[in-house]
Amino acid sequence: MYKLLKILILSSFLCHFAGAAVERIPLDSSRIPSNDLVHPELGVLDAEQAWQLQNDEINPLDLSKLDPQASAVWKNKEDLSLDTSSDYFPVTTNGLIYLGVIASQSGTLRFSVLDEGTGNVLTIVIDKNLHTFFLRRNLLRKLGYNIGPMKYEKKINVRFNSTEEKDHFLERVIPENTFGAPSRWLVGDSEFSIDLQDAMVMLPAYNEHYNVAFGVPPKSLKSRTLRSLIIPYALLNLDESVNVLSWKAARIEEESVELEHFTLADMNPTIDDAKWMLNKIKFMTRRDFEEIVYASHYPKEVAMLLVEKLISRRNSLMRVFAIDIDDITFNSKISSGEILKEGRLLQERFEGYGSRFAYGDPDSPFKEFKYSLLSKLQSDVLENLVGRANRELQVFDINDARLDYYKEEFQNGLDHFVETGEFLEQEVGAWVSPIVNGSLILSRDVVVGNHQGSDDLVQTADTFGYGVSLGANVGFEGLPVGYSALMKGEVNYVKTYTHLKPVQSLKASLKEPYKNMVVTLFKKDVLRELENLSNIENLSDEEIREEKTKAIIDDLSKKLGVGESLVISDRLTPSFMARGGYSWANTKISLTLSSKSVLVKRIHIYRSSADLIQVYIDKGELGELGFVLGLDNYIPITRIDFSRAKGKYKVELYNVNIDSDITTNPDLYKGASALHQLIQDGDKELLENYQSPYKLENNFRDTSTKYSFLNWRLKKLKKRGKIEITTPENYETQFYKYTHEKQVGANNWAFGRDIVNYYLNQITEFITLRNEPWKNPARTFTGVSSTQSFRFESRFQDQASGRNKYADSFLAMEVRKEGWKIKEKKLKKVIRELNEQFGADIFSDDDANDATTLKLYSIFVNLNIYEKGVWNLLNFDEDKIKEMARRYRRLNYDRRHCSATRLNGAPIAKKIKCGNFQVFIDKRDKCESKFNSNKDSAVSCLVDLAILYESYLEFKHFKEILGKDNIFIYGKITGFREESDILTKPIDGNSQGKITGKYWNGPVEEVRTKMKMQANEFNGSWLRESI
Repeated sequence: MYKLLKILILSSFLCHFAGAAVERIPLDSSRIPSNDLVHPELGVLDAEQAWQLQNDEINPLDLSKLDPQASAVWKNKEDLSLDTSSDYFPVTTNGLIYLGVIASQSGTLRFSVLDEGTGNVLTIVIDKNLHTFFLRRNLLRKLGYNIGPMKYEKKINVRFNSTEEKDHFLERVIPENTFGAPSRWLVGDSEFSIDLQDAMVMLPAYNEHYNVAFGVPPKSLKSRTLRSLIIPYALLNLDESVNVLSWKAARIEEESVELEHFTLADMNPTIDDAKWMLNKIKFMTRRDFEEIVYASHYPKEVAMLLVEKLISRRNSLMRVFAIDIDDITFNSKISSGEILKEGRLLQERFEGYGSRFAYGDPDSPFKEFKYSLLSKLQSDVLENLVGRANRELQVFDINDARLDYYKEEFQNGLDHFVETGEFLEQEVGAWVSPIVNGSLILSRDVVVGNHQGSDDLVQTADTFGYGVSLGANVGFEGLPVGYSALMKGEVNYVKTYTHLKPVQSLKASLKEPYKNMVVTLFKKDVLRELENLSNIENLSDEEIREEKTKAIIDDLSKKLGVGESLVISDRLTPSFMARGGYSWANTKISLTLSSKSVLVKRIHIYRSSADLIQVYIDKGELGELGFVLGLDNYIPITRIDFSRAKGKYKVELYNVNIDSDITTNPDLYKGASALHQLIQDGDKELLENYQSPYKLENNFRDTSTKYSFLNWRLKKLKKRGKIEITTPENYETQFYKYTHEKQVGANNWAFGRDIVNYYLNQITEFITLRNEPWKNPARTFTGVSSTQSFRFESRFQDQASGRNKYADSFLAMEVRKEGWKIKEKKLKKVIRELNEQFGADIFSDDDANDATTLKLYSIFVNLNIYEKGVWNLLNFDEDKIKEMARRYRRLNYDRRHCSATRLNGAPIAKKIKCGNFQVFIDKRDKCESKFNSNKDSAVSCLVDLAILYESYLEFKHFKEILGKDNIFIYGKITGFREESDILTKPIDGNSQGKITGKYWNGPVEEVRTKMKMQANEFNGSWLRESI
C-alpha cells in the first residue's frame, strides 16, 4: 500500500505541473549530451565522455545512433508493435464508490474510486483532451516506453456518500478542474449516483516509475530516455479540436527547431536526442499511424482526419531535422459523408463523447459578404445625403460667376456690333468666384487598414464635425479651342470628432443606431462617467466609494470598450491650385499644380486594455508641393501624381491607469479629472500634473510618386525623419529613420466606382461615389497588391561625421503580398515564389493547409540586416565587386549578346548578367562620397545601393555581400481564415540566420515598442502619407 501511495503522490506532482510550453533545439551540437547513452564498447557514457567522443577531431562519434540505457521507463524494442493487453483489466462500471479528488494538471480531473466488485482502488480521469492521453499511450508503447494500464470506458456509474457530496462534485469539482460544463460528461443522475461518459480508468501499478503519457517531472532533464520525448510530445500536441491541430509540427527559429508541447519541464534535448527518436519514428508506416489513432477511441471521421494530420506533422519533423526518409503521402482534403469535408470536421459534438473535436466557425467581420457591400452602400448613401445638404451651405455658386462673365462678354459684343457693325473678337479673360462655404461632416465607414492613427485592421468609424472654407476660384475664358484653365486659393478649417470601434460583426455594425454617428453625444457620455468618477473621491465611506468606483468603471467600459478610440481633430489647410487642360472629342488631358500647408492638432483617447487608457496629444505641420498629370476618356484612364512634403510633428503619450482598485492605483481619481479636463476643454494642465509623458518630435521630408492606368496602381514613397524621444524621466535621445517603399497592385474597386460614377453623372449631378484611388488596393474589395520596402534605422549623432553619425545602424527589407482574398491553391503558389526569391524554405504547403482560404491576407518575408551587414554594402569595395563580376561573366557570358557594342545602352539586368558591374561601382563610390561629405542624402543612397544589389543579383550573392552572420530572415502569414475553427492566428514561417544586432528589429522600433506607442501615432500617419 505504501508503494501505491508513493506512485499516486509522484503522479499527482507530475501532472500538477504540466502545462503549455515551447522548446527550442539548436541545430548544432552546442548542448551537453545526455548522460545515459550506451556505447557498444565503452558501456554507459556520462555527459563529459559523450561530449569528448562527439568532438573528437579524428573520428567524431554520431551520438544520435546510441540508444539510452534500458530502464523501467524505456526498453529497446525490435519492432513497432502495439500491446494493449494490460488495458483490459476488469472494472465494475456500476459499482464505483467515490473516494476523493487527486491533484492534477490544469484542465484534467482525476479522482479515486473503490471498485466494490474487484476491491481495487482505481483512478478515473475526465478531460476535454482525454483521447490525446490514449494517443500518447499508444505511440510511446510502440517506441518502447512502459506505460501503465489505461482503459477506456464509454460509461461508468459513480456513487457518493450523500447528495451534498454529489452536488459539490457536479457544481464545483468538474467545472473547476476541467474548465468544462458537467453536461459534457453527465448522462445520468440519481439521488446518490451519477453516470459519466467518455472516461479513462487507470489501475495504479506496483512499480515506482511514472506514466510518461501524462508528462515528465518538472525539472531540467538530462537523460535521452526523457529528453527525446519532446518529439512524440510535439508530434501529438493535440488539444480538444482536431480541426485546430496544425498540419506542421515544427519550424526553424534562429537556427533552432521550435517545438510546442504540453509540459513545463526543461526538456533540454540535444539535436542528437531528437534525431535518435526520429530515427525510430521514421520506420512507422501509415498503418502504424492508423493503429495508434484507432486505438485511441476517436469517432470514425475524427480518426480519419487525425491520421492525415499526424502523417503531415511526421513529415514536417523529418524535414526540419534533415532525416533521410521519404514523406508519407497524406490527403489534406480528406472527406467522409456530411461530417468530414475537405479536411475539416463540420460536426462539433459527437454522441457518447465529452470532447468537442471541432469548434465550428468563429465570428468573423467578413463571414457574410453581403454585409460588406451593405456597409459600403450605407456609407455612400450617407455621404451623398450630407453632400446634398452641404450644397445649400455654399454662399457662392461657381457657375454664377462664370455665367455673369459670359453675360458681360455678350453685352460688350452686342454693343460693339451695334456701334461698328463688326463682331468683337473674343479675348482671354478671367472671372472670380469667392468661396465662402460651410460644411457638415457626418459619416459612418467600415475602415480596412489604419484610420485616424489607429492600428486596428478592421473598424467602424463614426465621424461628426463641421468645416469652413474661405477663398476664391479664378477661371480663364477665351482660350484657344479645347483649352481650359482654373486657379483656386483656399483656406479650410475642419473640426471633427471620430469614434473608432473594432469590428466583430459587420451585421451588428449595420444595426448601430444612427444617433451614435453624432460623436459629440458619445463624447458627452464619456465625460459624464469621468466626471462621476472624479466626484466620488471625497466620499468618506470607503466601502461605498469602492462600490461606486467599480460601478462607474463598468459603465465607462460600456461606453469606451477595449480597442475603441475617441479622436478630436482640428485641421487648418491653406492651399493653392492651378489647373490647365486640353480636350478633344471625349478625351481630356490635364495638368494640376498644387501647394498646401497643413496644421493639425489632435487628441486621441485610446482604450488599450481593461485598466489602461492611452492619451495621445498631437501637433503637426506640413508643407507640400506637387503636380498631377491626368488623361481621361469618359473615366480616368491614367494619372501621374508627384509631391514633396516637409514638416514636423510632436506626439505626447500619457498612460492613464483606470484600475478600480484604489490600493494599487491611488491616483485613479486624479487621472479621471485630468482626462475630463482634456476632453472637455482641450487643456492638458491636469494631465501634465498627473504624469510626465513620453515626448516624440520628428522633422521629416517625404517624396511621393504615384501612377495609375485603369485599375493598375504603382506607388512609391520615400520618407526620412530625424526623431527625438524624451522619456518621462527627461532622458533625450535622437534617431534617424529612412524608408523606401514601392507598391504595385490592382484596385478593382476604385476602377469600378469610376465606371459607376460615369453612368451616374449621365443621370444626375447630385449623386457621386467618393473614391480613394491611391488607397492600398489590398484593402479594397477584390484588390491585390505587392509591396517591397526598405527601412533604415539608427541612433543619430548630429555632431559626429561620416558613418559615425549613424550608430547601431539597421536595415530591413520586406516583401509583402496582400489582398482581399486568396484561396489555398493560389496561396501555395505565392509562398513558393517567396521561397524562391529568398532562396530558403520560409513557408511550406503545410502553412497553406493551415491557412485555408484567407480574407484580408498578408504574406510577408523580412530580411533584417544588422550593423556590420549594413556597412558591408560599402565595404564591398571595387575589387570585390569586380571579382564577383568575373564570376557572373564566366557563368553567363555569351559572345553574341555580351559584346561591348551590344551592351552599350543595354538594360542594367543584361549588363549584370554579362558581368558588367560598373553600375554597382559607380553607385558605391557615390554613396561613399556622400557619407564623407556628411550629406543628408547619404542614407538614401545607401538604401538605393542595397536595392540595386537585391534587384539584379541572385539572392545568395546579395547575402554574400551582407555576410551570412549579419542577417535574419523571417516570414508570417496573417488574415481572416475561412472554413476554419481559427479566425486570425498568424502562421509563422521558418527563419534563417540569427539575431546578431543589439535591437532585433531596429533601434527605432525597439524604442517604440518599449514606449508601447501605436505605430501609426509614432509614424505620424495622421499627417504624413502612408503606403
